[in-house]
Amino acid sequence: NPPLLAPLETDLPYLPTLHNAEEIFLTSTLRDVQAVTELDGRKVGTGAIGPVTAAARDLFRAQAAANPDPR
Repeated sequence: NPPLLAPLETDLPYLPTLHNAEEIFLTSTLRDVQAVTELDGRKVGTGAIGPVTAAARDLFRAQAAANPDPR
């Protein structure tokens, strides 16, 4: 499994940086973790969900299932 504590970009990178990314994902409390598989008509990485995104999605879902009402 990929490391979950790897350095992450959390600011708005330049578009050329995004075009060269191996993986991009978006996350929010309403939308879960969503892989970005295409950007400006170009594939991101392989064009499929990557291992870091899948791990983040699985962790998010496990936490949400374990704590359905986090108040």
